[in-house]
Amino acid sequence: MKQIKIYGLSSSESPENIRYIGKTINKLKSRLQRHMSDYKNEDTFKSRWIKKELKKGNKILIKEIFLVPISEDWAKWEIFYISEFSNNFQLYFKKKKQLFVNF
Repeated sequence: MKQIKIYGLSSSESPENIRYIGKTINKLKSRLQRHMSDYKNEDTFKSRWIKKELKKGNKILIKEIFLVPISEDWAKWEIFYISEFSNNFQLYFKKKKQLFVNF
């Protein structure tokens, strides 16, 4: 049975400091590759953070935080973990119910 992965992005400079929470049904490596490809063409808080970290010579890391059964409400868990890590960031809600992080 497929599960939805709630994951966090951080920098190699401070791996414990989660700066973005997301969800995927894909492998984490694939999701990170997508983030690393997409940031170049985006102007979001997340993409600006990625650019800043890479400019400093840091790597972007991805970490699984929680697995959600496909039958459950993944958004509830994503929001829960955003609130758990919210001392690191503020929320910025974007259209289409996607959650991005305001640094």
